[in-house]
Order: sequence, then C-alpha cells, then structure tokens
Amino acid sequence: MACMCLSMQVYADCGSVITPSQAATKAANGDQGTYCIEGYVVSTVDIYCKTSTYENQSFMMADAQGGAPVFEAWRVVGADHTIGIGSFVRIVDATLKMYGDVAETKAGFTVQIISEVPTVVNLPEYGSELTASEAVEICMSLPYHDQPTEDMFVVSGYANSVVDINPENGIQTVYIADERGTGYIFQAWECQNIKNINGDYMPIEEGDFVYITGHLSRYNKNSQIKGGYVSRYAVDPFVVRVSADPDQGYATISGKYEFTLADMNDVQFTLTAIPEPGYEFVMWIDPQFVNPSDPDAATGMQVAETILQWYNTVTHFSEEQLQEYLAEEGMDMDTFEKTVALIDKIIMPETTLDIYDLEAWLSLNGINDQSVLYFMPVFRPVQEGIDNVQRGNVQSTKVIENGQLYLKYEGRMYDVQGAVVK
Repeated sequence: MACMCLSMQVYADCGSVITPSQAATKAANGDQGTYCIEGYVVSTVDIYCKTSTYENQSFMMADAQGGAPVFEAWRVVGADHTIGIGSFVRIVDATLKMYGDVAETKAGFTVQIISEVPTVVNLPEYGSELTASEAVEICMSLPYHDQPTEDMFVVSGYANSVVDINPENGIQTVYIADERGTGYIFQAWECQNIKNINGDYMPIEEGDFVYITGHLSRYNKNSQIKGGYVSRYAVDPFVVRVSADPDQGYATISGKYEFTLADMNDVQFTLTAIPEPGYEFVMWIDPQFVNPSDPDAATGMQVAETILQWYNTVTHFSEEQLQEYLAEEGMDMDTFEKTVALIDKIIMPETTLDIYDLEAWLSLNGINDQSVLYFMPVFRPVQEGIDNVQRGNVQSTKVIENGQLYLKYEGRMYDVQGAVVK
C-alpha cells in the first residue's frame, strides 16, 4: 500500500542549495526566499497516503545522517512511504517559514530521494505479548502507512476508552494505555470480541485490562491493530503449573503454557505423569484441594475417587435420568458435555489440553477469577491381582511375552510391579 511517488530518475536543477541548518537560520531571520534544501531524514512526523487530501509527507531533516533534527519538510509532495530514516533527500524550490519555534517549508513543495536508506524494523518473535508502550514503539518504527505487519502479536493494556461499532457482532474499537485512566496510546480498531465458553461475546468496558491480538500497523501518528481480536481482563493469561509427589512419581509439561483466550484453538499443551516403580497413575487433580497438614482435608486419592465416582455415575445415565440430573443441578448440556470430555482426558497419564479444557477445569473445580491453574497427578500403589481394570472407557489387558506377564494399559506396557516396560 505504498503511495506512488514522482520519478526519482531526473532531479531538478537547483541554483541555490542549502543545508537544513542554513534553512533553519534563514527562516528564523525572516528570510522568505526560495531554496533547494538537501539533507538527511532523521524522523518522520506525519504520513499521508494518496487517498488523503494532501497526498504528502512530513519529516525532520538534519545536516548529517543521524544528526539532530533542525528543519521540518512540512507536507512536501512526492515522497512515497518507503522512504527510510537516513535517506538523503532534496526539497525542490522550497519557501521557508517559521511555525512557532520550528523552522519548516510551506506546504506543497516536491521532495526527491537522492539516496535511500531503507528502514529496517526488528520485530520480536511471532506471537509475542507486548505492553501498549512496546507496541507503540514498534508501530512508530514501521515505514508504511497503515501497512500491517505479517506477524501477529498480543498487545495488553487498560481500556481507557471504548466505542461500540457493531455490538450485535461483537465489534468494538478500544483505546488502551499501560495504566488505567491515563488517556490512551494504542488503538484496537474495529476488533472482534472473544466469545466465552458458552459462545457469548464478552464486550470490553472502560477500565478493563484487555488483550488485543492481530497485526501491528501505523496510521499517521497512531499505533494500532485493525480488525484483530480483543478479550477482557477476565481471561488473564492462563499459566499452567504442575506438581507431583516425588515418592510416587513426577510430572512434566510440554508446549506453550501461558496464553489467553485470544489464542483460541491454536494453543495446546501436554501433561505427562510418570509413576515410580510400584505405583500407577490415577488422574490429574487440582492440588489446592489437598492439604496434608489438615487431617480433615481430603487426600488427592479421595478427590480423585470423588471425581471418578461422579464420572462413572453420569456416564451411565439414561437419557431420562440425565435430563432429571441437569434440571436438579441447574447445569446446561454444554457444560455437562465439556466436563465429561475433560475427565476423559485427565484420567490419561499423558494428555493434551487446550483453552476450552482449561475453562472446563475451572468449572470442574469451582474456581472463579483465577489465572494460574495447577495440575497434580495422583498416583497409587499398583494393586496386586489386577486383571481387567475398567477406568472410564479405557481397559487394561494381560499380555504374555517370553513367558513373562505384563499389563497393557493406555498404550503402555507395565510389569507386575507396575514399572513401565515400554
């Protein structure tokens, strides 16, 4: 979307060429003469595209590359928006003036790029989370007018102003800053609200801490994500933590483990529980329900048994029993199905969870307004005489190889002491 510029192949003859410093001095002394000014671009001020009224660009000039800005080329015509910081340019037949303390050209003169130095923008890693200030700094280094980056980012901050664009479709424009109530520095322009687990839009309100996901871009002096996604503080980043009793086994985690609803289905992580010899995995629970110092508190095994008992009961309901149960508990079918599907996963020693599983985990454990989620694997001693162990829809079977008895369970082979063989 770069704007077209005048031909850079032929340069106008200038009878009187001066530096930006000389131009600034002349303007300060009231000189209204016409000059050609040659110097280096050290910063851009405003950028306008061919679709705008002025079809022009403004920037600050210095005598040397990287020098102090001393003169403004104000709304000069003909510069396209690939002009880079450090480019050596000529302003043709410019009339000088002062605007307050700033020496500048009048509008409408032609800029010619004599030697261009392309602007290089070093973007952070794809998908990085940025503060509003960090996003502004990156956007203002972009050389294009309203040209979005190819990479997507997450920008977080406080919503200090909100405009409903299309509430029915969850479209809002949200203005954010690093601190609540301090104006705004970054725009989420016509962004889509994220839906909650029930499929309802979650509109942004002033004061919310929000996450904006999309492509960074610059529009004049504004930094923005246009047409991205926005979610509110109620879905702070989920940080997943795992723990395990070292005497019974240990747990590992792989994949991305800190993310927001804005990531939607793109984020998954895998929990893996490895039993020590003599133990077997039972299921994953939230360790906040286990307090060994309190003799009256439920142990991990008791919590697991309670969940498994519920699971084994409701999965054997008839349709009529299920409807009666939902009515009694005030539970909708969607929540019920998600909870059952989650338990299907957490009774597996190695399980991959996504953002919807995390919301079901919150519901299962009755957790409200918590962004750090904990998963603890429950182990128990291997029960002697295990033949066919039914757990959910998974069954272990006997396998005899080379005269030895093994149990095949959930894709792994165990010896009679419960150690993983393969």
